[in-house]
Amino acid sequence: MKRKRFFWTRLIAFSIITAVIAVGFVWADNIETFVNANILGNHPHEGGLAVHFISGVGQADAAVVQFPNGQVMVVDAGAPNDNSRNALLHYMTNYIFPHNTPRSIDLFVATHSHADHIGGAANSFNMTSALFDNFYVSHIIRPISFTMAEIEADIHRDQFGIETRPTMHDTAIFRNFVTRINSHTCINGQASIVTIPYVGKQMHFGDAYIKFYSPTRPFYGNLNSTPGASGDNAINQTSTVFSLNYAGRRVLFTGDAYIYNEDNIINTLDANGRTIFGTLPGEIYKVDVLDVGHHGSNTSTGLNLLRKIQPTYAVIQVGAANSYGHPHTALINRLVQYVNPYNILTTMDDGDILIQIRADGQLTVAGVIQSDLPGILSGLSNWFATNGFWVEYWMIAIPIIILSFLLLLAMDFFGKNNASNTRKNTNRRNQAIPGNRRR
Repeated sequence: MKRKRFFWTRLIAFSIITAVIAVGFVWADNIETFVNANILGNHPHEGGLAVHFISGVGQADAAVVQFPNGQVMVVDAGAPNDNSRNALLHYMTNYIFPHNTPRSIDLFVATHSHADHIGGAANSFNMTSALFDNFYVSHIIRPISFTMAEIEADIHRDQFGIETRPTMHDTAIFRNFVTRINSHTCINGQASIVTIPYVGKQMHFGDAYIKFYSPTRPFYGNLNSTPGASGDNAINQTSTVFSLNYAGRRVLFTGDAYIYNEDNIINTLDANGRTIFGTLPGEIYKVDVLDVGHHGSNTSTGLNLLRKIQPTYAVIQVGAANSYGHPHTALINRLVQYVNPYNILTTMDDGDILIQIRADGQLTVAGVIQSDLPGILSGLSNWFATNGFWVEYWMIAIPIIILSFLLLLAMDFFGKNNASNTRKNTNRRNQAIPGNRRR
């Protein structure tokens, strides 16, 4: 009787384990992302489209997009210091271009000319190597602010067709950046195409495409800024805003655009009464992932934008213990009105942030914390990360089922032995009692 009960107990336990594993297939993508990202430190591009927000650049912006057809786009390049630059180059080398694959960036987008967005692109100060020194860049979308020398030489008018006087930005870092892109040479001396963004422009990468919404042309100059804006405020308001679209999903990049720019996109109507987003004024322009503007500053990501796009996820590129107090409390209070708090991720708290969109539109978003693993586990983690080996759910599920089955068999085996030994011991005790021995 006991033996029969033990059999049913084992069968029920095994059935429960198998059922849990089976139900886990419903969340297989999320489990895979968690195991690979948070345990193995793996950042591979597993088919479809991937967006990487790089935490190592600190209080700066740097994101990489891997398109389904193999093309690569980089959005901003971090700050002009060795820590930020090394983090960007390490990420590109180990996770985007492993195994010495051709190091070709198809598009580099500089959202605007501030140092924390373009600083890691070209050498500046005592930096020994930068993005343009290590990767060939086919196409560069430059900021629409210009250096003093460019404005005096009418570069904005002659090369880019901007008739109004553009916003001037004449820092050493931006001058260095402009000198590099104007030389039209990147790695190996190959020529790069240099253009500026304009509203409505689309660029296609296989089945994916990007579309630009700001800055609005021809208002590339001070008219694009809040009246009276100057200095950093004016530069921020020249930020390029664009969407990344694939398989019915949308990611919106906003640079450091201000609420004024956001409202301009929403409220400016064309001849058909549609906004720059292409929607009617009261119509939702659904965004799956919002790259929150200006590192979570209170100057950006206003309620009008959030009401319009109603994002499912929000990503804030922000450095730990930054002196600006980002992300701002008021900004977070606005976000939680439209975004589940659990879907708000920051590079400060969540590490590198990996977004994956499959061809069927399935989307996963996860923070990738670089964990310090001991000994052989650290080596195993590095191997997975470097070789881009992606652990799939079935690789986890099947061993668990097999181990559970073997464990139950072992329990049965040891249970039989224990029962047999118990009977033997009982018999010996009984035989040792006077009067119980066989005559």
